[in-house]
Parts: sequence; C-alpha cells; structure tokens
Amino acid sequence: MLNPKAKAWLDKQMENKSMWALAFDEGGSRYGIMTTNGAESLNNVFTAICALPISGIVMYSFEKCNKYFVDRWGVTKARKDKGEVWSKPMEEHLNVEMKMSKNQVTDAHGPERKIYNVKSAGGTKHGGERFGGRNYKVDLEKGECHCKVPQLFHAPCSHLITACTERGLDHTASKFFSTYYQKENTLKIWEPMFEPYYDPTQWPEYTGCNYCPDLELLKTKVGRRKRKRLKGDMDECNRSGTDKCSTGDFDVSTVRNCCGTCHQEGHNCRKHKSDRHDVILRMLG
Repeated sequence: MLNPKAKAWLDKQMENKSMWALAFDEGGSRYGIMTTNGAESLNNVFTAICALPISGIVMYSFEKCNKYFVDRWGVTKARKDKGEVWSKPMEEHLNVEMKMSKNQVTDAHGPERKIYNVKSAGGTKHGGERFGGRNYKVDLEKGECHCKVPQLFHAPCSHLITACTERGLDHTASKFFSTYYQKENTLKIWEPMFEPYYDPTQWPEYTGCNYCPDLELLKTKVGRRKRKRLKGDMDECNRSGTDKCSTGDFDVSTVRNCCGTCHQEGHNCRKHKSDRHDVILRMLG
C-alpha cells in the first residue's frame, strides 16, 4: 500500500503519463523504446579514458564512433546481400508471433469492416494452475489490435497475423509493418561517414581565449575517483528514507535475510557452511 504522500506524487506524474508510460504512447512514436541503452552502453567504453586530457577524450570518441559506424555498416550490408529483409530482432519477433498464431482461432464480425475476434489459446502457469484463452479485437482496416502491440511497436502481433491469414492478407505489408525495420533502412542509418581530421600542425591559427586547467580537479591519488551523479525528478522521493531503518515516501517493509538451507530468518546459507567447517576442524584437532 502507498501512503498519501506517495500517492499524491504519482497522481502528479499522471499529467505527463505519455512521456514515461509505454501504454499511453500516443501514435507509437517511441516504437517501444523506453530506455537510452544505446547511449548508456558507451559509458563502459569511455570508462578507461576519464583521466585523459580533453583533447585525448575527443580524439578517442571520434575514432571510436567512426569505427562503430564502419563496422555496423559492413555487418548490415553483408546481411542485406544474403537476402535478409528484416532486422535480426524483428525476425525473432515474427517467428515468435507466427508460432503463437498457429494456436489461435478467429471469427469474422462484419467482413466489410474487416473486424475479427481472435481467441488465444490457454495454458498452464508455473504453479500448475490452468488459465483460459483471451479474446482480442483486430481491425484490419486500421491495422490495430486490442493488445496494443501494432499501435506501439508498428509491427504485427500474433492476433493480427491470425486475422490476416483468415482474410488472405500479407501481414508484412506496409499497412501492418513499419518499413523502418527493413534492412535497407537500417543500412541508411550507418551510411553517413565521418571525415578525416588533420594533425595539429595543419590546423588554422587559433585566436581565441586561452584556457588553463583547474589544478584542484587534478587527479593526484591512486584509485577510482569519486563520481558525481546528476539528480533528477525521481530523486525527489525517498524510497526507503534517509537511513536504513526509516520509512520514506513509500511504505517499504524491511525484510530480514532468509536462509536458503533451513529457510529461517536472520542469517543466510553461509552460516551453515561455516558451522560445518568448524566441526571438521574440531574433529581433526
């Protein structure tokens, strides 16, 4: 349960729910992308050059980005020459959705309107509990489904594939499938190339200001430097309070460790290993 302060904070965020909730993405402009993993992945690449001068960081970043563009263009071109039409993640998506569509049945509700009711197959949960299938409304005229996958990802879901099969339509048509997922469009992403730069002796004369480094920021100690993280709106709420035992904006109960061997609280399985070790030492002594 949420306390009143946390609920009020969440209600305030609902005003801009289209900016952080995928279910309310109007027009599917995000294409299902909700994180910046593509940019964040470069942080691991640049970790080793944090202590270099600014000129070295700029040079390394330029060369690394250029190499990335050249390599990705070569990989995409090779796959396109092999006859691949869709990107690898989209091929995997189509294979999964087409496999699921084989266990679905559909009923036409007005052939002229191209509206179908697709019934998915039931199954069994991990605990052995069985559940029945669900019904989904598919509108082939608009290219939409009740599950929201075509609207958010611009790619066909298993229900839309089932309806297209019943209607005799191609589910990979541009009406149901965004052309951005095609290899020829992926190749255009990596086509722009970086221009080579000259060495400093060939640069034009600099007539601007002279900048001096701040000696207080010079790294003089061995080891990792203290990092500073820029805080955002999410830092305004305290999930578990200011200390370990206090309560924050959310009512989160502090649960003690549970042992995986005896299933008792207050310790973990390492305690049993240390007990057995002490027993062996006493027997040898």
